Amino acid sequence: MPFEHYAPFRVSAEGAEIYGVKGGSGPPLLLLHGDAQTHAVWHRCATPLAAHFTVIATDLRGYGASATLRGDASPHEKRSKRTLAADQLAVMRHFDYEQFLVCAHDCGAHVAYRMALDHAAAVERLMLLDSAPACATDRQAQRVVASPLAGAADDLDFEHDRADIERGNRIGCPLRVLWGARGVPESHAEPLAGWRKLARDVSGRALPCGPSIPEEAPDELMAEMLSFFEAIDS
Repeated sequence: MPFEHYAPFRVSAEGAEIYGVKGGSGPPLLLLHGDAQTHAVWHRCATPLAAHFTVIATDLRGYGASATLRGDASPHEKRSKRTLAADQLAVMRHFDYEQFLVCAHDCGAHVAYRMALDHAAAVERLMLLDSAPACATDRQAQRVVASPLAGAADDLDFEHDRADIERGNRIGCPLRVLWGARGVPESHAEPLAGWRKLARDVSGRALPCGPSIPEEAPDELMAEMLSFFEAIDS
């Protein structure tokens, strides 16, 4: 059982109840999953990561065991990455972590970089997997395939990104971006170009896998985490 030494928890956030698991020891590391997934996407990384980090792996609002509650906010605001980032900050504050590391996959990466923009002092280092920033995506194509609710939330995310770019607000912490060599980001001419619009210190490379690094290349991902996060064995 990959999470057998992790303790489950629930944390109340503004308009949501966030479920997750916590285990290990060392520097705090928040793990965020991608679309149509849960914290279980990290199952192949859970045991080795716990030897180096205090790992907090959550289900994003509306995914898995995390519930969106009734409230005054509009539906698309409840689904915006700004709102989801605030949820995750509430989780880390619940455990008294003022600053922490973050590794996030797919749409969880959008939540993570929004957190790094909105709450810069909280994110010490940021690793993003298999994702491109909202400002680098084709908005017209997204509108064709997205549901009205998801499309409205995506539009709001895009506007938040654009406002940051116009103000010159960029991610200040070191950012490491990884993508699968057989995944979608590799098809772009320069996968890091979009991230350089939003971050000051960007590095990254392709890994020999498809579009789900945590499940397809856990050993390579673990090596990248230890190198980038400068983990100290507990």
